[in-house]
Amino acid sequence: MHLLLNIIPFNGLNGFLNIAVSIEFLQNGTVVALISCLIVLLVILGFVLVRRIRRRKRIRFQKLFRNWLAEAITNRVMAPEKNFSISIQLEKLLLKKYYRLLALDELLICKKYLKGHAMNEVVQLYQQLQLRKETDKKLKSYIWSRVVKGIHEIYIFDQYDAMDQLFAFADNENPFIRSEAQFGLVNLQGFEALKFLKRIHNSLSSWDQINLLHQLNLFEPKPLVEMPEWLVLENESVVLFALKLLEAYPDEQYYPNMITCLHHGNEAIRKQVIRCCSNIAQSDTCSLLEAQFEKETINNQLGVLETLKKIHPIPRKDFLLQNLNHPDDRVKQLAAELIALKFPEDVASMLLGNQENASKREQLFKHVQALA
Repeated sequence: MHLLLNIIPFNGLNGFLNIAVSIEFLQNGTVVALISCLIVLLVILGFVLVRRIRRRKRIRFQKLFRNWLAEAITNRVMAPEKNFSISIQLEKLLLKKYYRLLALDELLICKKYLKGHAMNEVVQLYQQLQLRKETDKKLKSYIWSRVVKGIHEIYIFDQYDAMDQLFAFADNENPFIRSEAQFGLVNLQGFEALKFLKRIHNSLSSWDQINLLHQLNLFEPKPLVEMPEWLVLENESVVLFALKLLEAYPDEQYYPNMITCLHHGNEAIRKQVIRCCSNIAQSDTCSLLEAQFEKETINNQLGVLETLKKIHPIPRKDFLLQNLNHPDDRVKQLAAELIALKFPEDVASMLLGNQENASKREQLFKHVQALA
């Protein structure tokens, strides 16, 4: 040792040992990295293999189920007295949850595209295969997307006995769940399902309102007997939707209830009342709209003038003349059009009689002449 120290200085020996240790560390690190890469590669290959196997199983089952489904519905339509018969192979497969869910998806597709008697047969198959159990499991899930799918299956397969569950979901905190539940209720019961409006505290989005109005178009209109209650609810989105219903399905008996909302604090609600007046106008409508005009936003003022063009009662001349001097050109234009529409014999004297802003008045006069 003393001889080695004499030959190699201490600092040099220390550096030599550090190099040796570094080389060994790199070799071990390389081995670990190679093993890790191999493990990751095996996991990926296993994942791909499992997906490929499941895909082949799914394709084989879909082919088998679709062939059986087409034959079963055809036989049932041709001979209604015969019951559905399931092959032993298919019956064994349907004992497994994976295949039951695939079968449920296939029936959903059929139900959406089939009509008439064949559509009813799909619902019977859903019940005979006891697939409602899978739907109920989804409704109890803590994952919102599964709940939404379960609600979808409830109304697609006409499960009227689940109405109470849908009413409960209609005010769920999750917007996707409550939207699907509200649509499902209307899909099953039409106008009768609108009683859920009094029970909800969460907002109806604009998209929800559009969907509900579209779905109601598929049903025979019925009296909106709960309209007076809807219009005084604290939930402003429900008030707004109720007014949209009143615009789509006018009923003059609710005019007093509607007109009270003209002084609502929500601008969108007042705007909708103004729109409703186009379809439900009475003798005092003009005076009420004129009195409200100065208190409104510019957009609602434009709405008031558009409504006055559509209704039979005639607005006051001085109201229209006053708005020919409005700071907004759109208001001036609509006021001029109203004069031409309601007072065609006096249009020239009313538009050109005042020399104030003569050039503007002349432009408005040319505009209404072009429209005539």
